[in-house]
Amino acid sequence: PVAKVHVLVITKGCYINFADFVENEPAENVQKFFQAVVHIAEKMKVSESGYRILSNIGHDAGQEVEHFHVHIIGGETL
Repeated sequence: PVAKVHVLVITKGCYINFADFVENEPAENVQKFFQAVVHIAEKMKVSESGYRILSNIGHDAGQEVEHFHVHIIGGETL
């Protein structure tokens, strides 16, 4: 982990990256996914102090796993 709080939120569907997810998943499900990200951040108690969400897209960005996911990073000054 790169911070005290470092959580992965992973889609159930098989999407390579953020662009693939947004282009091919129904908009309602995209919204639900990001609502889940907010809920998890609240559950991890980083909402008030702040947190970062991160998704690497492509080799040059450091994407190591070809499955869309979001990192929630927080719990300390980043």
